[in-house]
Amino acid sequence: MKSWVERVRGYFLNMPPNQRVLAGGAALLLLVLVVFLVARASVGQPYVSVFTNLQPTDAAAIVKKLGDAKIPYRLSAGGTAVSVPQPQAAQARLSMAAAGLPNQGTVGFSIFQQNQLGMSSFQQHVEYLQALEGELDRTLNQMSGVQATRVELVLPKPSVFTSQTQPATAAVFLKLEPTAQLSSGQVRAVVNLVAHSVQGLSTKNVVVVDNLGQVLSAAGTGAGTSAATGDLALAQKVDTELQGKLQTLLSQVLGPGNVATQVTATLNFNPGTVTRKIFQPTANGQGILKSEQALKETFSGTGQVPGGVPGTKSNISTYPAVTGNTGTSTYAKTQTNQSFDVSQVDSTTRIVPGAVRRLSVAVVVNQNLSATQRRAIQNLVASAVGSDPARQDQITVTGMPFNTTLTKALQKQMNAERSATQQRNLVQMAGEGAILAVLLVAALMLLRRRSKAPSHRAAIPTGREEAAPAPPLSPEEQQRIRKREEVEGMARQKPENVADIVRAWMKEE
Repeated sequence: MKSWVERVRGYFLNMPPNQRVLAGGAALLLLVLVVFLVARASVGQPYVSVFTNLQPTDAAAIVKKLGDAKIPYRLSAGGTAVSVPQPQAAQARLSMAAAGLPNQGTVGFSIFQQNQLGMSSFQQHVEYLQALEGELDRTLNQMSGVQATRVELVLPKPSVFTSQTQPATAAVFLKLEPTAQLSSGQVRAVVNLVAHSVQGLSTKNVVVVDNLGQVLSAAGTGAGTSAATGDLALAQKVDTELQGKLQTLLSQVLGPGNVATQVTATLNFNPGTVTRKIFQPTANGQGILKSEQALKETFSGTGQVPGGVPGTKSNISTYPAVTGNTGTSTYAKTQTNQSFDVSQVDSTTRIVPGAVRRLSVAVVVNQNLSATQRRAIQNLVASAVGSDPARQDQITVTGMPFNTTLTKALQKQMNAERSATQQRNLVQMAGEGAILAVLLVAALMLLRRRSKAPSHRAAIPTGREEAAPAPPLSPEEQQRIRKREEVEGMARQKPENVADIVRAWMKEE
């Protein structure tokens, strides 16, 4: 190694002055560039989060494992998040998974891998409860929007008497993310997951509570949410859908940001059946003929014409007969009986829960409207939301300028932040470019200044030709040549001193 350094040093000292300066400047520029690139790469190396929302015990164990594996890391979010360089993120995740981390600070059925002799039945029951609760915690923590969970189980001891048997119960505490909100389907999923993971546990005996103290599923419901919560969710869904459709339609007509809408739907959640009987008059005013009966009697001949007083006296032989005309006679009788029904319409309507009972729509336009424009928008809104006059739906259209003070202030703030970020990036890029430009210009100026220095080289005679007589030199030239020879002699005798002088010149320039 020493001989190689001496060889390079000797080669450098034997170079002409101009080449020495050029080589020194190039080496210095290359060194500065390499240092700059290395520093930039080390500072700008991106870090990615591999674990978030950690328990203190899990964070301590993960940091220890990363230190043993010589993987650099950073802690954030109060020590609950761990970040590593992006190229090593996959290695860190796999290493922690192999070590069983993170375990959310809970224990699962792995607790039974430890052989403990002399345990009582009570201790075994307690550890079984802890293991079952820990496994449920780990499973529920995988749900989207859930930050942490806590499951509490109550498993009564079995009894030989059926009347004394008590059901198992469970309470689930969910710590949600700041902007997360569980739907009714997700709550039902939690209830069913817990109920079907514990023997003898019914969905009616599972209570789910969030970190805001809201009861997401009360005991005895078994559906995951109460009826009132489901009705409210359905009403909000109808309002949101109608408002979204109306907002989209009016924004295309009036322009984005020029209209505000609000839709409130009153729904009927009472199921039932409605039976109606409607009697309608006919065109002739007599009704609809249902049946008709006609009776016709005729008599022709001699004898007594049938007659007499109606009743029993004229039909019993013991009573005196009624006398009448005994000549030739004729008799005819016609009787018609008709039955009419009224026009009746019977209808049975089944009321399904969730039917729209009434709609209230409010529309505000960012301009003053004339009566014609207001009426046109009102008709458009009525058609868009399916307004029914029989329900007495209410539609209100108002025109007034919007107050955009807050919007303009936010937009101005966003523009200022964007401009500041762009300026910082430009300043950083300009600074980096300026450093490189200064180094390059300095090297070029140094080379140019050295190249302007006069270089006198003595001609080496070849012996084949006669040396031409040198012209007479002036006293100034003779003195310059004498000084150059002294400097060359000093450079051959003490190269270290000459190198120090050159370095001093470079620093001065």
